[in-house]
Amino acid sequence: FDRPEALGLRSAGVPVLDPDGKTLRRFLVARKWDVDAALKLYLGFVEFRLDFPDLEVQDADIPASLKQRKLHLLPHPARDGTPVWYLRVRRHIAKDINHESEHFTAFTFDRMTHHMGHVEQEQITFVADLSGASVRNFSIESLVPALKMALLYQPERLRAVVIWNAPSVFWAVWRGVICPFLDERTKSKFRFCYRLEEVVGSVFQSHAHVPDDLGGGLVEERAVQLEHVPRLLSKQRSAPASLGVTGGEGAPQRCSPPAGGL
Repeated sequence: FDRPEALGLRSAGVPVLDPDGKTLRRFLVARKWDVDAALKLYLGFVEFRLDFPDLEVQDADIPASLKQRKLHLLPHPARDGTPVWYLRVRRHIAKDINHESEHFTAFTFDRMTHHMGHVEQEQITFVADLSGASVRNFSIESLVPALKMALLYQPERLRAVVIWNAPSVFWAVWRGVICPFLDERTKSKFRFCYRLEEVVGSVFQSHAHVPDDLGGGLVEERAVQLEHVPRLLSKQRSAPASLGVTGGEGAPQRCSPPAGGL
């Protein structure tokens, strides 16, 4: 089922963007191995790629988004070996970058997927730090492109999503904007954490790997800004352990949501 022929792509004249089958397999998994549904989803991905070819969006196209310095690749993988991306939501001032949201989302996922290929991983762990976040950090214009990308164009890329220190304003966004798009399997990937011990050992391998904003020992200067990831990869023929090649045994454990949170 995970070969191009299984979906009838070549016979229908549809571009096969990943002939080794890994991309097709993700679409099939996302649609519970329903071939017709997976084909429909894949055709949407092809249409997206016609509008946004791989790595077409450049730094100069999203200057306001990159100026916020909100998204970093952490230097150590998660406990399960997946690369860890860390978002400081309080730096995301929505009104300043809403006009760049679609391009920023494409830029972000292109760099994430290239890094995944470099470290031979197909998924990531994503940590959203909501400490100090408020209404100004959330907007439909920013959330919808991200949800479409994660669910429709790049399905099955998220191994786990850690929501750190969610404020009360987030729960309206969660219930009203995010949850309606998620099936139960996807919802199970979200972990809502408020204490350092909830993420050390379950998501991160040690206290030293946790960003200092979360109470850990990792300073921002050791992380890699989003726009620098392709340059980093171009300088290295093989990835060091600090960029996500090695990981400890065991999968992350789900953290407990706050009382009344869901």
